[in-house]
Amino acid sequence: MHTTRQSPRNGISPIVTPPEFGLRPDEGEFLAPTPGLSRRSILKLGCGLAAAAWPVAGEARQARATTRLTALPMCGINLAGAEFGDIVPGEHGTDFMYPTAANVAYFADLGFSCLRVPFRWERLQPELGSPLDIAELDRLLGLVSEITSRGLTAIVDPHNYARRRIAADGWAAEHLIGSEHVPSEAFASFWRQLAIFLIDNERVALGLMNEPYGLSADHWLKIANGAIAAIRDIGAEQLLLVPGTRYSGAHSWLGAGNAAMSGVIDPLNHFAIEVHQYFDGNSSGTSSEVVSGSCGSERLQDFQTWAREHGLKAFLGEFGVPATPVGLNALSDICQEMSANPDVWIGWAAWSAGPFWPADYIFNLEPAAGGKIREQTRLLASYAKPIDPGVWVKPGAVLDLDLARERVHGCDSFSEVLEFSAERAPRTPQPGTINLKARLLDLLNRPQFSLLIEIEGSDGTPGNLEIIGGTAGPLLLRTSDGALATPLAPTVTTDPQMLHSWRQRRRCLLSADRPGARVGIAVTGTRSESLGISLPTFTGLHTSAGGGSGRIVRITAFDEFIASRPAEELIA
Repeated sequence: MHTTRQSPRNGISPIVTPPEFGLRPDEGEFLAPTPGLSRRSILKLGCGLAAAAWPVAGEARQARATTRLTALPMCGINLAGAEFGDIVPGEHGTDFMYPTAANVAYFADLGFSCLRVPFRWERLQPELGSPLDIAELDRLLGLVSEITSRGLTAIVDPHNYARRRIAADGWAAEHLIGSEHVPSEAFASFWRQLAIFLIDNERVALGLMNEPYGLSADHWLKIANGAIAAIRDIGAEQLLLVPGTRYSGAHSWLGAGNAAMSGVIDPLNHFAIEVHQYFDGNSSGTSSEVVSGSCGSERLQDFQTWAREHGLKAFLGEFGVPATPVGLNALSDICQEMSANPDVWIGWAAWSAGPFWPADYIFNLEPAAGGKIREQTRLLASYAKPIDPGVWVKPGAVLDLDLARERVHGCDSFSEVLEFSAERAPRTPQPGTINLKARLLDLLNRPQFSLLIEIEGSDGTPGNLEIIGGTAGPLLLRTSDGALATPLAPTVTTDPQMLHSWRQRRRCLLSADRPGARVGIAVTGTRSESLGISLPTFTGLHTSAGGGSGRIVRITAFDEFIASRPAEELIA
């Protein structure tokens, strides 16, 4: 989303008085990503390429155990376009373009409850300290009105990374807020002017700044608090979204020094911390890579804990995936994590929609060819609307036991199918072992079954680790070379993996077909299958919890044999 400069536009008209707010759209398609197009690089090209108020910051509270998910108050999409283009200020319709009423209607009809609107500060206020540009303001307010008149929250987002260009040097350089060329007071003044035009619209949320970087968290906190004071001083009461520095990454929140953001000062205490999270190796969102199907929720953990400890609410302002099996797993996983922790999260806005994304842009959420809904959009919509109680359940599962999020499917409680050897508590590693009780054992003695064990934090040192144990010995284990193996079929083993990869979350699958005399095993990244195996009757099984074999996150059982392709998608 990083944009660059060019020549100023002539004929800029000042604005004097605020205009009135006028109250003035299936089957999915699997689309492969195009690695060459990233969220940041595409925005340099220009468009020629083609809530109601509630208190959200307060005392922390313990998350409640639940067997179902609740839609968060603000779940939506980024509507890009107004921040596009390398030329600043640029020409509307050539260098950049605001999304249309049709773009808004499409996502409103799908049940999303908010839309984030990125724009450029330089275009809305070409001269620091001067009145806002009337033409650009009309475009922004028109889009805001279109969104809020449909009952959605509009999040206005100056997409400037805590910097801007100025006419004095021909728009040639980006200057940090707080520098000689762009004083902190100029940023506060900009927000004071803009907030006046939004003050009466309760369905607007004010995102202070997109992804600040290049300045310390302490410095950014002073700038943010100055802007907040300016907004509140003129009587604006809308929700504020306050980012941190270093691109406001959730994964790097503490390492970037953003613990300082617990010092946000809002007289109304009506704000949330905005973070962003992507799924590639460096969390930049610049490639189609998705590290794993669970990396999103893993990368949220430290920030989520920090926010809970400080009684702060949070909003995930950007995240996106390609429509691949591992991408869709990661998207579902991070949506589940936020929905299961409503004491922290007020919502999210996925990246990205808008009228000028190329059809093959990896994170495009606009309709595909023929108007078909994209798989990412379909999945996001399922978490944005009132959520079906079974949306979190693995497809086809007879039992799904999510220990990390304290919810069950297929039984009334964990104690019905699992027996813990010691006391356990939510959000902590389970001590001792977990015995599989009769009902689950009966399932594993059917003609066909599959058992999926999700673990994290396994010992990365050499040696065999038992994943599932039985009365006659190990049933599923990690070998000293990092492969997954089963003594049920000594010749069946997956390819080796780096031992340190087992410290991250792994999904281990055992599938069996007694009449067909076959067994299959899989672990995130690799699988194996064999024929001609005679399976025993299981009279007692357990899985390790804590210690070298790691923390048990989830146990899922199926009454079917899961073959290669479905298994690969399940463990991705």
